[in-house]
Amino acid sequence: MNLDHIGSLELVVRELLDGWRERLENSGRNFIVAVGHSSNEHFPLRIFLCVTKVSGIQEFSVTVDVAAKPNGLLVSSDAGFDDGKTIADGPSAMIGVGTEGLSQIKTWAGAFSQFLNDNELKFITVIANMI
Repeated sequence: MNLDHIGSLELVVRELLDGWRERLENSGRNFIVAVGHSSNEHFPLRIFLCVTKVSGIQEFSVTVDVAAKPNGLLVSSDAGFDDGKTIADGPSAMIGVGTEGLSQIKTWAGAFSQFLNDNELKFITVIANMI
């Protein structure tokens, strides 16, 4: 497992999700927004943005999972609710070991950024309509 690649993925995803967190916090709406991460033996990185309303029951999240595979890291992403309902599937990629992995991270990060931009209105609408 390439820890440098995991660190690079975490940095780029955190930067994108922190930008979203700041926009939602400054929207003037009653949102509770957090960016967090976790890890375990099989998933060396899960990083997410979670949104709830102050009086809400539902939780919306954008999640990136990184799974350790024998030939590299499998990165997947999606957005949805805590009950498992997916609103949009994000980009996935296999990140190889070595220097080629860095260019694959850059390519995937561009696709993930585009995923967030393309779905911004959908996500904002879903969040605003949460109970």
